[in-house]
Amino acid sequence: MKLITLMTLIPIDYRRDAQRAKCQEGMLLHSSPRDHTIEASAGTTVFVSAGVAHTYYEAVGPTRYLIIMTPRLRELITALQHH
Repeated sequence: MKLITLMTLIPIDYRRDAQRAKCQEGMLLHSSPRDHTIEASAGTTVFVSAGVAHTYYEAVGPTRYLIIMTPRLRELITALQHH
């Protein structure tokens, strides 16, 4: 299981940064205090409002998904990949 959580690694101002995640293959689990856990199967899009801390992770087997985010979040993720 691959856990994606930026909140525990670096501070993110979730009040400014909304995201969408579209599951393309497999099963993606989205977890947040507001929505609890949502199972997103292939073809499902999960919208995360600005202001909501959250995580995404693979539920079963290989999972492909596309995350649409603000440029600011992309910069933070890129910085994390180089550590």
